[in-house]
Amino acid sequence: MTVERTTGASGTEAPKSDIIARFVRSRAGVVDGDSLRLVGAAIELPPVGSCSRLSGASSATKLARSLELLNVGALSFELSGGSAAEGKPETKLVARQVPDVVDLVSGVVYTARGEGDAFPAKGRYVFRAAGSPEQEIAPFTVEATAKGEPGDIRIADQALSHRVDGSPVFIPAVDPTEIAWTTEGSADDDVVYIDVSAKAASVGGAGTRDTGVRCSFADTGRATLAATAFVADEGTIAIHRVHRESFRAKGIDSGVLRFDFARVATFRRR
Repeated sequence: MTVERTTGASGTEAPKSDIIARFVRSRAGVVDGDSLRLVGAAIELPPVGSCSRLSGASSATKLARSLELLNVGALSFELSGGSAAEGKPETKLVARQVPDVVDLVSGVVYTARGEGDAFPAKGRYVFRAAGSPEQEIAPFTVEATAKGEPGDIRIADQALSHRVDGSPVFIPAVDPTEIAWTTEGSADDDVVYIDVSAKAASVGGAGTRDTGVRCSFADTGRATLAATAFVADEGTIAIHRVHRESFRAKGIDSGVLRFDFARVATFRRR
């Protein structure tokens, strides 16, 4: 299960949030990284302290086994305790039938979408599944705490909170770019990853294509991006904090609830 939330740098746009829940069962009894990538349940991160090119749409390796996305019955969530929960009713996730993907994946994906503080950056999330006797899934409850998005972000010593008009931050032409943020509330194993995306001339000059780099860091409050991470003179930069909490339920061997909260800004090379 994943809760995603993205906030623009200017602060004038309402944050956009999505919740996606997938419960994967392999008919061969094996659910590994390839299985999770095939159903879009895995996040591709380079090793901490390194960068890799963004590959765009992922190409799944054909598995020797088929996967089922389980129907766990009606699935909903609510916020528990604190000001974030005041006046916020239970939200039901929509169950969407997934068509067969190359005869390998079929079943149900649960989704919900919100704007503003419908899915807040901080708070206790409580998910409840009604269960499905046909799938041998008993009713279960999952609780996890969202730790918040990276706060007080500064890129090349420019505070995002001061850019109310959405103007770009300026990055050095040659020198590395320093990025800082507050770590209040973060857990020891939280990860911050930074996506740098831009438009670059395509091979042969025929039009443009999206290019980008993803870098991964421990959530220590500081990161350094080499000049080579910026593949063009202008584009966007997104700073994500990822927090994970594991859970177990009857009929589910293991599960992870992942919070992925980001701030996005535009950049321009000096």
